[in-house]
Amino acid sequence: MWTKPPLGVVKCTVGSAWSSSNGHGGMAWIVRNSYGKTLFHSRRSFVGICSQLEADLVDLGWAVEAMRDLNLSRVILEFSSTMSPVTLSTSNLPQSLQPHWRKFNRSIAQLEVCKLVLTSPSRNLIASAIADSALHIQHHQSYMSANGPGWLESHIRREAMALV
Repeated sequence: MWTKPPLGVVKCTVGSAWSSSNGHGGMAWIVRNSYGKTLFHSRRSFVGICSQLEADLVDLGWAVEAMRDLNLSRVILEFSSTMSPVTLSTSNLPQSLQPHWRKFNRSIAQLEVCKLVLTSPSRNLIASAIADSALHIQHHQSYMSANGPGWLESHIRREAMALV
């Protein structure tokens, strides 16, 4: 279950999906405040993704850039991943993925407060569902929307109500 961020901080939950058969990645993020209210969400599909780990890194970089563009500078980034905490250093990443990691680090350094939280998939169901839909529908054009997607509204509301 999703947990709320502290007052004055937003939580950006990031989800990614990857297809080994065609090298596409579905990416998504959803931003909620400490009351569980969805502020924004976005999804898109990327091509030329070689692994789930690459999908995770591309997605994190894309999400952080969006937070910066939205002037959200106090952010908890929560994601579930195939990455282990040990993998979260450039010395353990494959050489081919290090540019994605460097781009992510440059972007995250521009935020005022940012905490990176690796969480279990069970706490990341909504962002993962949006990412899966981006992968299957092939949304190559990125979009961003206020609020959450209508088809997940009841699930988002249930999670927010559980916070009270």
